[in-house]
Amino acid sequence: MADAVNRRRLAVWGDPIGHSRSPELHAAAYAVLGLDWEYGRRQVGAEGFTDAVGALDDSWRGCP
Repeated sequence: MADAVNRRRLAVWGDPIGHSRSPELHAAAYAVLGLDWEYGRRQVGAEGFTDAVGALDDSWRGCP
């Protein structure tokens, strides 16, 4: 994986989140496109959302 500066991380967030197929679908698309990106899932409820967003570093994409 690329170093933290060049790393591209994305995720679907929610609660519950275990049922989401988004990580598998995105991983397949990234592989076809030749992108070394990571897409996961994060269990984050409404009460922890603001803190979770605030804790993200520059490797995360798709966030304000």
